[in-house]
Amino acid sequence: MTPAQQRTHLRERKKALRAELERRKAEARARIQADRRLPEKEKKDRNWLLLLLLLLLKILPVPEEPLPGEPTPAVPGEPPEEIAPEPPLPGGRVRSRGRPLFEPQPPPPLPWIDQFRLQVAARSPRLSACFEGSAQPGTLRWTTSVEPVEGRVSDHDIEPTLLSDSLSREQKGCVLGVLSAPTYTLDAGEERDMPARVSMVIEF
Repeated sequence: MTPAQQRTHLRERKKALRAELERRKAEARARIQADRRLPEKEKKDRNWLLLLLLLLLKILPVPEEPLPGEPTPAVPGEPPEEIAPEPPLPGGRVRSRGRPLFEPQPPPPLPWIDQFRLQVAARSPRLSACFEGSAQPGTLRWTTSVEPVEGRVSDHDIEPTLLSDSLSREQKGCVLGVLSAPTYTLDAGEERDMPARVSMVIEF
């Protein structure tokens, strides 16, 4: 039904209700006129009933129909209308959503790192012998993988610092031999028994 048809239907229904109300009023008046010949007590009782009927007709509300454009009230028990999901962005992209920043926690310190540094420092006299004849002392950075259970080191990387000269092949071989043997005695613990990459500065 179009909005214009709804308005027309509403006007016709109101007009019919008013006509019915006028007809009942006319019937009530006719009964009053016809009952004038009744005894006085019966007339009073009848008049009260007619008056009550007129009051009820005036009090009863005229049913209203929703105007065009107004939402139709929901019937009790009916499920609410489902809201359609938001359409995706063109190209199949997904809208970005804010997420909390993830801050990685630093790994716990190695339980055997202090023991390892002390044992490396104890090899300083042997390391110095690798640089006999050098014009000046120097430093180097040693990076290696330490296997704490057996105390072995591997995958070495030796880099001289800015104030030191580059190592010759013989010097590098001597340094790696001193740092690799004998093996280290480390308390690996129960949690960190996997090889770990360690870096330290060695003076000679």
